Amino acid sequence: MLYPVMLLGIGFLTACLFMAMLAPLIHERAVRLTVRRLASKRSRSVIDRRAHADQLRAQFAVSVRRLENAVEDAQTKTASQSCEAAKKSAEIHNLKTELRTRNIVILRFQARELMRRSTTRTIIKVLVFLFERSQRQSERARPVPILGEREARKPTWRIVSAA
Repeated sequence: MLYPVMLLGIGFLTACLFMAMLAPLIHERAVRLTVRRLASKRSRSVIDRRAHADQLRAQFAVSVRRLENAVEDAQTKTASQSCEAAKKSAEIHNLKTELRTRNIVILRFQARELMRRSTTRTIIKVLVFLFERSQRQSERARPVPILGEREARKPTWRIVSAA
């Protein structure tokens, strides 16, 4: 029984020895295949790498130009809006100035009307005063007649001022 176990051990050691000799060859082949596969996936030449870099530069330039156009459009829009705001501000200023002048005119007319009313009241008061004074003077200047019953009952009308 010892003999078959020894044969089995010798066979196993021989197999390990062959594997130790063949392992570097298998490893080199695996490395060659991997390098070839990676090389096929990469850019194959300097021209391809430059073309790829140029393409990236062109895409960047296009995106930068789009951003510049957007900024120019925004600046144009802002300028037009500020121009419109300035026009409206000037119009508001003109309307406020016109409103002030009209308010001044209205105040002048109101002052004239108050002055006219005051003058009219004063003239009416003076006229009433003069009328009453002339009535009093005419009553003093006339001889007092003896009044009968009928004339005594007549009311005497006097003008009374409203103010």
